[in-house]
Amino acid sequence: MLNRLKHYIRVIQEHYRSAPQSLEDQLYEALIECGDVVYDIGANYGSVSLYMAHLTGLTGQVFAFEPIPNTYQKLCRNIRYDFRLNKAKITPLQVGVSDVEQVAVFNLPGDASQSASLAQAEQWQQALGAATPPQSHIFECQCVTLDGLIASGQIAAPHMIKIDVEGAELLVLHGAAKLLKSPKPPIMLIEVFAPWERAFGYTPWDVFEVLIAAGYHIVYVCPDGLRDFKPSREHPTPPEYEKGYNIIAYIQGKHDGRMAGLRPLFAGNSGHLLLPMLPAPMPNQ
Repeated sequence: MLNRLKHYIRVIQEHYRSAPQSLEDQLYEALIECGDVVYDIGANYGSVSLYMAHLTGLTGQVFAFEPIPNTYQKLCRNIRYDFRLNKAKITPLQVGVSDVEQVAVFNLPGDASQSASLAQAEQWQQALGAATPPQSHIFECQCVTLDGLIASGQIAAPHMIKIDVEGAELLVLHGAAKLLKSPKPPIMLIEVFAPWERAFGYTPWDVFEVLIAAGYHIVYVCPDGLRDFKPSREHPTPPEYEKGYNIIAYIQGKHDGRMAGLRPLFAGNSGHLLLPMLPAPMPNQ
């Protein structure tokens, strides 16, 4: 037990430092302010949740959503063994986030090297590009909507949301329609990866259309920096986004201060360290 505790302390010290270690860390540093309520949707083992907790501080709060039982247990363990001070409370929630409140089936590839998805097993395995699709593990997990949770008073409305749900982001947004059009809509960092979305039968434009209808503008996170681009059905993404997988959704006049912190990270700007971004698993097209 002591050796296991030492192991987790070392892991936390190495991976959840205060200083940003990647381009995504730099994004969180600009998008999250002290005292924020932040949602980590698709929290996995909690690396992002812990970094968010450091950024929002003692007066903030982080809600970490992770439906898969084994992954949720590791998330809770990593939260429990994080001994840093001056960080927000992290509340783990063993639920998926979708467009309806129901028990849903999640598919996890048998090799456990990939994340779980709400997509049908065959479509999800094809989206992963597996030459010989592994047998999926099937989990039945409770799904909730953000609008329902907030309306019930179970959680506070967020200032910032990160969505990483392996292609199901359109479902998350549909279940947050009231939140997106509320007087204080959140700024969002969303994984939008076309190969994952095909498993659900839609495209990145479907996601962007929902965001645009709610008044959001979109910035694309590319390896060489952030890029402004006005999407359309025919051209939903800039060419550089083929190697990217995240977008920032913001509303002018409501998120200007946070966006100002991102200006040094736009492609072509100089004078600010642009940290590396992990490569996409396959071309985003």
